Amino acid sequence: MRYIDLHVHSNCSDGTFSPEELVVLGIKQELVAFSLTDHDTIAGIPEAMEAAKSYDLELIPGLEFSTNYNGKDIHILGLDIAWQDPDFIRDLKYFQNSRDSRNRKMIS
Repeated sequence: MRYIDLHVHSNCSDGTFSPEELVVLGIKQELVAFSLTDHDTIAGIPEAMEAAKSYDLELIPGLEFSTNYNGKDIHILGLDIAWQDPDFIRDLKYFQNSRDSRNRKMIS
């Protein structure tokens, strides 16, 4: 049997383990692939990709967007994202800044 996990969070968002620790844990759990899908950040992907090179493990770059629709929190999972694309990085930064601005307004 071969196993994958397409929804994994690191300590770059609300997970417990570092991206590298997740790779090691994935190997111990006999995964052949997993997707790092931290909330609203791709910060852990480079570390996870580098760590995965040392193992027979496919790392699928991902992201979980947290947003609001009709007054409800929703999460949108993106898999195999173009995490190194300059346009994607720019748009993600805009999204992060907009979310931070919205959160500050809600607190005030």
